[in-house]
Amino acid sequence: MAAGLQKVLDTAAKFAVVGICGSEDEVRNVVQRQEIALMIMDLQAPVETRVTLLREIKTERPTVRVVVITDMLDPVETAEIVVAGADGLLDKSISPDALVAVLGLLENGVRFVTSHSLWPTLLQALAIHLKKEDDREQALTRRETDVFELLRDGLTDREIAEVLTLSLWTVKHHVVSILRKLDMDSRREASRKPNSQLKGSRFRPD
Repeated sequence: MAAGLQKVLDTAAKFAVVGICGSEDEVRNVVQRQEIALMIMDLQAPVETRVTLLREIKTERPTVRVVVITDMLDPVETAEIVVAGADGLLDKSISPDALVAVLGLLENGVRFVTSHSLWPTLLQALAIHLKKEDDREQALTRRETDVFELLRDGLTDREIAEVLTLSLWTVKHHVVSILRKLDMDSRREASRKPNSQLKGSRFRPD
């Protein structure tokens, strides 16, 4: 498949292939050493490994647009891929001309592209993801909700402690609990969470 993609892209004068990777380590090397604008990822099992790699790419080089090509997604896997940062999700049956057109759209700033055949799966994926987020957020206590609101605004633990009249140790404990419940890796990720996704009225009693 890689050879076929390279032939298609070489034929399209506007794209130049700078590397073909056969392993995750090769992908990491290309991302670190090459100036690339677009990456096409052939999604194969295990999906979890590809999702982890996608997150690494978007963390290391957030400006790189990543298009995932697959023929094996279910809604849960689709949600994981989109949330991990994929800029496009395409069916492997896409024609060469359509692929070149899609890459051109991404290069010109379109935020997300997908194959028409994958829309039903994407809609199911969105519903699954939103339900997971809702379930997680409902698990926050009243005090954790207060802390999270300030955390999301970019306040430090010490500043949060001063605003809420809590000890620094208590705030740190709440932050750890919040990140665990919302399945976040860092407070930076929490600070980027859209305000509309946390409904202040949804908490359980302490």
